Amino acid sequence: MRVAVTAFATVVALAGDARTATETPLPGDIVYAADGALWSVDADATRAPRKIALLPTAEVEVNSVQASANGRLLVVDVGGIAGWVQPGEGLRKVAVAPCNGPGRAAPDGSKLLCAGGPATTVIQPSVWRAHELDVSPEQASFLGPDANEILFADAQGIAAADARHPNELRRLAPHAPTSHLMPSPDGKRAVGRYQNEDGAFTLNVFLLDGKAAKRRLGQDSLPITWAPDSQWLLVQSDKLACIARAVGGEYKCWRGYTALAFSPDSAHVLLARNGSLYTAPIDGVEPVRPTRVVEKTTGAATWIPSAQD
Repeated sequence: MRVAVTAFATVVALAGDARTATETPLPGDIVYAADGALWSVDADATRAPRKIALLPTAEVEVNSVQASANGRLLVVDVGGIAGWVQPGEGLRKVAVAPCNGPGRAAPDGSKLLCAGGPATTVIQPSVWRAHELDVSPEQASFLGPDANEILFADAQGIAAADARHPNELRRLAPHAPTSHLMPSPDGKRAVGRYQNEDGAFTLNVFLLDGKAAKRRLGQDSLPITWAPDSQWLLVQSDKLACIARAVGGEYKCWRGYTALAFSPDSAHVLLARNGSLYTAPIDGVEPVRPTRVVEKTTGAATWIPSAQD
């Protein structure tokens, strides 16, 4: 994958372990995989990590950890299979879903979706109930904060299907991306990776208004996640972990890091490098050197609101 070259000014922070002072504690908790389990620690790492869930086996490879917006559902890609756990009191165990990973959590944590063959499987973890929707699981995600619709791409473009009545569709864009269709948390925009006539890939953002005039965010970058406030995107471009403003063109990168997640307040990012986890603020013209908060992980992690938030 080529390093992104955009029309925006890109500034890069070199890899480093220097800690930066913060006036107020960082919000939320960081959840990460290590030693056959999922662990939780406050974002400033002021307390000892707490084991919150056991993985199906100690040897399983964890490819990613994602979460619902409220942090009440964790979705884990365990060896290419979707798994989930609902954090709470006591030690839980990650349940394995009857479909492939990575799964995607509804914002309210009430359900998740994953690829069950050619269809999309929707699972309600609290009652261990699953049903299939006749929409392609590739590029399918919950749309908007209430998660009553599922956004997906097909031969006709981009549409939203009612999660309870999948035959009821809304057409939202005439062009389907090649991959990585990802709606914003507020459901107003989406980002996708498109292939141009010359074979080159670009990352584009557009409104889900039925017209979908696209605006380029970068070349051959992979979108990782939206910020909770829907204003920023976290993207990976080769060895650069970058943030891009959805509207406005600001673009800033950290060299040598892997992009993972935004903080619950959309003001910081979570990054990984060589098995350690780092946080960095997103404000300012120049990127601030990331602060190391956790060592010796698999590199799979996310950032969730804490129970007190």
